[in-house]
Amino acid sequence: MTGQQPLTEVEELFVACVNSAEMARREGDDGKAQELFSHAANILREVGVAGVRPQLESAFLSQFGLFLTSHGMATEAVRMQRLALAIDQQHGSESDVAFTCHNLASAYRELGEIDLALPLFQRAVAGFHTAGVPAEASNSLGEMATMLIEAGRADEAEQYL
Repeated sequence: MTGQQPLTEVEELFVACVNSAEMARREGDDGKAQELFSHAANILREVGVAGVRPQLESAFLSQFGLFLTSHGMATEAVRMQRLALAIDQQHGSESDVAFTCHNLASAYRELGEIDLALPLFQRAVAGFHTAGVPAEASNSLGEMATMLIEAGRADEAEQYL
């Protein structure tokens, strides 16, 4: 958060909850992740969205959306990711938008909504290139190709491999 005011105590607690929840999710401790995401959500409810910076709220929504997608709750994840994308489009960087597009596309993929996922993956790839993070663009390209192959559209997938 270079060039911005330091985090408030509430924001520090919020960030700690979200980061710890994400670490627990990656380590497979779903119960702990859910507990920490719930705690972060409670902080938002208590202080209101004006109590934390939009980028922090977006990060929470996106990370919680990933958790929901990985637990078969892709419909709710789409809602979270769409809210995060709206925030990122207004307040985030190009890479923030690209990451959220990728996450939203992944949720749509889980729902079998390939035609909704495809342009979001494409937008993520373009955003990652613009932001100078080609490794993330490669990840989105791979996800896009895999999705198309799984859907029986291997001819379309070739352009992304």
